Amino acid sequence: TGEAVFLTVRSGHELLYLDAVMPPAAVRMVGRPGDRDLLHATSQGKALLAFLPAARRDEIVGYLRFERVTPRTLTDRRRFLAELDEVRRRGYALQNEEREGNIRAVAAPVLDPGGYPVAAVCLAGPSARLGTGDLEGRLADAVRLAAHRISALVYRNAGVGREGGAV
Repeated sequence: TGEAVFLTVRSGHELLYLDAVMPPAAVRMVGRPGDRDLLHATSQGKALLAFLPAARRDEIVGYLRFERVTPRTLTDRRRFLAELDEVRRRGYALQNEEREGNIRAVAAPVLDPGGYPVAAVCLAGPSARLGTGDLEGRLADAVRLAAHRISALVYRNAGVGREGGAV
């Protein structure tokens, strides 16, 4: 796609970047391996939280401070929970200038065989290049496919079947 791609996990009440592939473009984003970030202001955080069991999701969301990072950052807990429901329904999360001004992103969860989120794949770039239609269309499809392929590869190589049992 020519945009930045990140692989992240949830670490407690934060997002932890495991890997980043940065394009040669001049615009740079937050997210080097080892960096930590906010769950509520990132597409990856939303993807990871949305696919948790409801009780666990609500417990973690209860600890979040919902600090405002940009004028678009969601700071209302109820609105955030409603967005997580939408993320789970459509299978991917969006970030529309909520973490950094002029940056949009789409993320999908990497799920274990039981459907539990273990990581998230994110594609991010400048708003000028990533329109909402791109994010909700071809790029969301690409990110969901990448997350699915990572899951299949990891769990197939680990000898874990679809129901979590050894193969």
